[in-house]
Amino acid sequence: VDAHTYQVTIPISNHKECGTYQAHAYAVKGSKTTLLTNSRFSVAGISGKVSVINKDDANGYFTLTVSDILAPAALTEMQIAVWSNKNGQDDIQWYTAQKSGNQWIVKVDIGNHNLDTGIYNAHVYVTDSRGIHGLIANTTINVKAPTAAPKVTAEVLSDHATVSLTATNIIGASKVQIPVWGEKDGQNDIVWYDMTQTDSRTWKATISLGNHMETGSYQAHAYATINNKTQLCAGTSFQIDKIIVNAISFSNRN
Repeated sequence: VDAHTYQVTIPISNHKECGTYQAHAYAVKGSKTTLLTNSRFSVAGISGKVSVINKDDANGYFTLTVSDILAPAALTEMQIAVWSNKNGQDDIQWYTAQKSGNQWIVKVDIGNHNLDTGIYNAHVYVTDSRGIHGLIANTTINVKAPTAAPKVTAEVLSDHATVSLTATNIIGASKVQIPVWGEKDGQNDIVWYDMTQTDSRTWKATISLGNHMETGSYQAHAYATINNKTQLCAGTSFQIDKIIVNAISFSNRN
């Protein structure tokens, strides 16, 4: 600044920490370096509170909300580490929270944590525009075993050619199949469909009515393979009033 004054601007992003900092000034003359003076300064941190809301024991879900956030700079990201006490952190998952008003929210599915029961831990980490990253809050949650029964739902799509089937609350399955048939003339048109897993307990399949070509009432029963044992777990019925004329197709026609 002048003959006797020196100045430096320090980006906090070079250090990525809040709290108390030390600054030591050294003078260099030739090959000799001498400590001249030192000082301290404080960088404000980030604080907040994490709470559990909408705890759904029957289905094995709970929602975490982070509120009362005090931050001197804008938050750029919030992640919540969640794990159960069972077997340490073998089931740890990192969830990215979504901002909603003045809160940040995450929905946790215990299916992502081996369906463990007992005490769960949730640690909230944030990153702000200064580059500071750290833990700002934590809590524990007591989780019970889900009790909701498996369920199958059917949605007849507007194309009158396909039906979307969803099986929920199926826990620990390695495979789920769903046979579908029209009740007219019994099971003469039965077809077994493999379902695709979409999350830890939900499976889906889309069936073509061209495989059945019947109107009236249909049956769909879901069979789950759990620990190498296949068993009926749920079922539903649905009504087909019409099928488009080109619902069935041919290939290799001679």
